[in-house]
Amino acid sequence: DRRAHHHARGLLLAARGDTKRAIAERRAARAPPPRTYHGCVNLDLADALTRRGRPDEALAALRALLRATTDGFVLPLPRVHAAIARAHDAAGRRDSAAAHRNWVAAAWAGADPDYLARVGWRR
Repeated sequence: DRRAHHHARGLLLAARGDTKRAIAERRAARAPPPRTYHGCVNLDLADALTRRGRPDEALAALRALLRATTDGFVLPLPRVHAAIARAHDAAGRRDSAAAHRNWVAAAWAGADPDYLARVGWRR
């Protein structure tokens, strides 16, 4: 895949705190047809956009994940819904955020506490 290097560069820039350039690299990493890592790219892109105060753009990337299956790889839906909740919170849409948080809470009701801590889930 000729775009995979953009994903790696986006991760590096995000780790360095350069969110603006990380967003550009993550956008460059996305391309049809979807590849296995594209779910992670969209999730990372959405998190960066939310942090930059652009929650509506983040939601567009996340909604694509709800509709997509990529080469048999599916990003865990609770992680997608949790990111959607964060974006709605950032946009001031508390009811929408609560609906997605409730979806995650129901999905992860019996999940391992160590996993929940690792993915940063807090109700």
